[in-house]
Amino acid sequence: MRSTYWIVFVLLWNSLGFVAQNDSIPQTDFLSYEEYIGYVKKYHPTIKQANLKLNIGEAALLRARGGFDPKIDVDFDRKSLQIQNILTN
Repeated sequence: MRSTYWIVFVLLWNSLGFVAQNDSIPQTDFLSYEEYIGYVKKYHPTIKQANLKLNIGEAALLRARGGFDPKIDVDFDRKSLQIQNILTN
């Protein structure tokens, strides 16, 4: 008989604990679909790898476009003024 009371007491105690836990969880602790997708886009390894490849592609494009920029290059070591030729003509 004593064990029956003990079993009933344990079952009631456990059921009260579950009810208290369900009431203490606010509804704002759950993620919405948009928040979930935002976390996936921010922290998922495959998404990070795709962003890195996108950055590498943008850098390669910028480097390729930079090859068409005008440059000014002067080599003063090879410049020679031939004053004598100018004065004789």
